[in-house]
Amino acid sequence: MSLLCLIAIAGTSSALALLAHFAVFWLASKQSLIRHTTIPVSILKPLKGLDDELEANLTSFCRQSHPKYEIIFGAADASDPALNIARKVAAAHPSIPIRIVVGECPTGLNPKVRVLRALLRSARHDVILISDSNVRVGEHYLANTTAELEDPSVGLVSNPIVGVGHVTLGSQLENFQLNSYVIFGLALTNFVGKFACVVGKSMLMRQSSLRQIGGLAKFADVLAEDYLIGRAMRRRGFRVVTCPSAIQTINKSWSMDRTWERHLRWSQIRRSLGAPSYILELLLFPHLWLLATIGVAVMNWSSLSPIVIGTCTLTVLVTCISEAAAMLRWSEQSAGSSRLLLFVAMRQLAQVFVWLMAWGKSEVNWRGNKLQIGKGSKLIATRGRRPRRLQQPFARQAA
Repeated sequence: MSLLCLIAIAGTSSALALLAHFAVFWLASKQSLIRHTTIPVSILKPLKGLDDELEANLTSFCRQSHPKYEIIFGAADASDPALNIARKVAAAHPSIPIRIVVGECPTGLNPKVRVLRALLRSARHDVILISDSNVRVGEHYLANTTAELEDPSVGLVSNPIVGVGHVTLGSQLENFQLNSYVIFGLALTNFVGKFACVVGKSMLMRQSSLRQIGGLAKFADVLAEDYLIGRAMRRRGFRVVTCPSAIQTINKSWSMDRTWERHLRWSQIRRSLGAPSYILELLLFPHLWLLATIGVAVMNWSSLSPIVIGTCTLTVLVTCISEAAAMLRWSEQSAGSSRLLLFVAMRQLAQVFVWLMAWGKSEVNWRGNKLQIGKGSKLIATRGRRPRRLQQPFARQAA
């Protein structure tokens, strides 16, 4: 009976994996589509520190084909080196309305939301785009993404991620993970299950819609503000969609520790958002179930064991090849990397380890901020930590 259960689970898991790979191929085929709209947009760019190739990342937003938009760069501290890069980019593109904001809202435990609340006060347009500093985009990204709002029922638009630019082993593993597990999960939920999973690196919405769900202040003390904003939009009756135009995240010099912390934190977030859905993530690891099925077939040898072992082994091979092909198609890389083959073979087992670790860890380390994460990704200040106060609370400085 246990063997039959494992065969059913392994078959379901393998079918989901192959479906996700197919969805990624379909999504990649939509990258060349170009749409147009005249909706004006305010781009909010929270900055902290010198991300890899920060100047090129910010410059990509100054070269958009969209006819009307402004960019608001901002950081919590006036001494942040990213502000000098932002000013340089602004000076190099005088035709683009660009402003620099220094300061943050003094309340809330989520540091990104604190800065975003300060940037939002300077936005001149109803439609806002929240975009992370390590994001790089093509010239039609803003036009394609904003065109989704031509449908008045759409409340929020996000975009899938491509990890590029690796130099270190840590950054290569980070990009491999983004271009496999992350995009496969997103493809399944957004384009197969029609349940939009919001990617916080790119979120487009109307301020008027955001106010209807409580504004950014409502999400000041949670870590998964992107997911929860999307859920609140859906509950309010808005559609939440994913535009096929992908964004690139530049990860060149990441250490192994940083990569580990990132994906453990993401697992902790998903676990905090709901144990049942987190447990169901195990279905995204077909190799775990296939190997377990082979093990049980060997330990309980019967006339069917050779057939089961052969079928499971072949399925492992097919899903490995399919995953590698989907990764290469999505990231537009060429084959031939021995690390890619090793990663494809080991990724799922390593991800299961991260999945297990998230059950026993409640503290997160996010850009130097150590916080406890509770149910629903609620942030709790660690003992002895006081809410941050600025010398000039909620200060704004236009450059």
